[in-house]
Amino acid sequence: MNSRDINLWLDERWYNALSCQLKKKDTTVEDELNTCLDAMIGQLPEQARERISRVIREEDQRQLYAHMERFDGRDALDAHIVLTHEPEESMVICTPFDKPGHFYFNQKINCLRASGKVTVGEQEYMLDPSDTFAVLDWGRGVWTYHNTWYWASASGLVEGVPFGFNLGYGFGNTSAATENMLFYNGKAHKLSKVRFRIPGRRRKRRYMEQWEFTSDDGRFEMRFDPVMDRSACTGVGVIKSDQHQIFGRFTGLALLDDGTEVFVKDFMGFAEEVENKW
Repeated sequence: MNSRDINLWLDERWYNALSCQLKKKDTTVEDELNTCLDAMIGQLPEQARERISRVIREEDQRQLYAHMERFDGRDALDAHIVLTHEPEESMVICTPFDKPGHFYFNQKINCLRASGKVTVGEQEYMLDPSDTFAVLDWGRGVWTYHNTWYWASASGLVEGVPFGFNLGYGFGNTSAATENMLFYNGKAHKLSKVRFRIPGRRRKRRYMEQWEFTSDDGRFEMRFDPVMDRSACTGVGVIKSDQHQIFGRFTGLALLDDGTEVFVKDFMGFAEEVENKW
């Protein structure tokens, strides 16, 4: 997408005076300038506004295509999904491993609007962007051979406002920073450490029983009721991948940075435990 940076010179004394005045309105000089630009755009002819907005929307999207033979043991699955309305903020982190030269650079974008169609045989499932959301996970790095990670994510609406979260640990050394975040109306709210409490011991998990999630700062307390375990275990020689991605419903409380309480009930999402050797 093409964009243009606008440089504005303003004497620092004017900036400080304006900032002091605007602080009483709980706003900033930058926010006021954005408001002025929005007002100027609003004065453009309606046809021009709609044409430019349409082009921007078409550029600001990601298109996903999928095909799988015998998805349900018989019929093929085909999907075309369009992701739009990327929120202003997302989770970006570069996590080191204890082994020198190894790292993981990752971005996770919650609360993307999803539209399109999924077809299984003769059955069609239409995705409505007004209430259908997606998370986009992107990463690059140099990994160590043996890892077990824990990841959970959900996106949806809470009282009409886009809300989501990203939780994770176990992949690299997260002592300096974690990927745990809440997302509310496009803004990120940082969490401290969050623990996944999965029923059963390692390698003897009872994945389809209720999980618990708890944070050490008391800002994320949820229970998770599983609906489906998307599991797969493959291995050839020294290469192995043992995955349990559980889809289900979250119920509980999250606290935003300003202390605002966000309650969710039966909020669809997923949580996973994955062990890889490669």
